[in-house]
Amino acid sequence: MNPEELISAFLSVWENNPELFKNPEVSDSLGDLQNQLIKLKTASDEQIAECLESWFSNYEAITDAVDAASTRKLSGADNDSPNTGDTAYKNIYPKITEILLTRAPKMGKKEEKY
Repeated sequence: MNPEELISAFLSVWENNPELFKNPEVSDSLGDLQNQLIKLKTASDEQIAECLESWFSNYEAITDAVDAASTRKLSGADNDSPNTGDTAYKNIYPKITEILLTRAPKMGKKEEKY
């Protein structure tokens, strides 16, 4: 998987599977991940992907979810995340979301309806 695919897959898991990040061990290390990503904000996509992979490889459930997300090929409206309303980690660690959103490839667009 190339760096952009890994970043996109992780971001998909981050946004669509917040329950994976509620484990105390995982949530305790999110601050470290955020700090690492802030330091790498201007780094290459490859360096960001390596940082993410190094972090989530410690958590089997997240690793499995990222692998599964990377094998799905989505297009168009299928890229829209479900509106679950559970954005706790997005609010607690906004820099993670902001940094990853700028790195993830833009896939599919909703068709404008007039």
